[in-house]
Amino acid sequence: MAEQIPLFDPQSAREFLFAPSADEDKYRRGVVGVVAGSDTYPGAGLLTTFAASNTGVGMVRLNSTRRVEDLVLHYAPGVVTVGGRIQSGVIGPGCTNERYEDCRELAQFCIDSKLPLVIDAGALDLVRSLVDYADAHSRSLSRTILTPHHGEAARLLTQLGSPRSRADIDADPAASAKELALLTGAIILLKSSTTLCSYLRHEQGNRRQEILSIPQETPWAGVAGSGDVLAGTVAGIAAGFQARAERRQGNPSISEAECATLASLGAWVHAQAALRASVSSEGYAHPIQAIDIARALPEIIGELCS
Repeated sequence: MAEQIPLFDPQSAREFLFAPSADEDKYRRGVVGVVAGSDTYPGAGLLTTFAASNTGVGMVRLNSTRRVEDLVLHYAPGVVTVGGRIQSGVIGPGCTNERYEDCRELAQFCIDSKLPLVIDAGALDLVRSLVDYADAHSRSLSRTILTPHHGEAARLLTQLGSPRSRADIDADPAASAKELALLTGAIILLKSSTTLCSYLRHEQGNRRQEILSIPQETPWAGVAGSGDVLAGTVAGIAAGFQARAERRQGNPSISEAECATLASLGAWVHAQAALRASVSSEGYAHPIQAIDIARALPEIIGELCS
């Protein structure tokens, strides 16, 4: 019998999104650091950055090629192209090999600083070395969110010493998501028509695996660049929550359970934005592009914050 996976309940996560208060400036609303895009895949840099900027954060910092930066600034002129303080990072969308060192640098910074980090697309090939880095420096990937589709999950499991094919992942995605979480210590968002979120929860010296499902709301969401929008969405929502956590007394680091909730919430918001973008004012569904999903994010997030 197939495992019954509980659905993510967005009502349980409303406290993870905030409308800004009168005393909050751009730095207090969260800042996302992005390494995305390349001259080969400039659109991925735009979609990731544009999505992150539409989640309610105060600033997005982009590290990319000049071509990508010019494209992004045309659509989102508030994006900053110099480094500085951040509350979350996202690496990988549209990145080719020559961008991997920039990806690695941001990833190691987030791991060392215990900040939420989203790893997508090409940067998933860095995961094995990042696991080794974390082990060597007494760190963990417990606040790192990996966002593979089924093909990328098969490749990543193989790189981690557990060979799998795409067909293996298709046959039992829940088992694959759990195994990835176990091997990496990271939060796994396994993308498909139903996205799965799996992670390891640590409580009172015990460890148990958790898994939730987030259904896709419309098949029109299955377009090129949709995953780039998801990566930016998750990173943006995580940055906003991390910024709040830094102002609370005590430990400013968010827990792996909180980070997993943020990942699931980001996937749910993305699904709702795709649905909103794909339904006309007359009520019929129609084709969309990935940027339409990003443009619908503010309405969905605003409704959750109201």
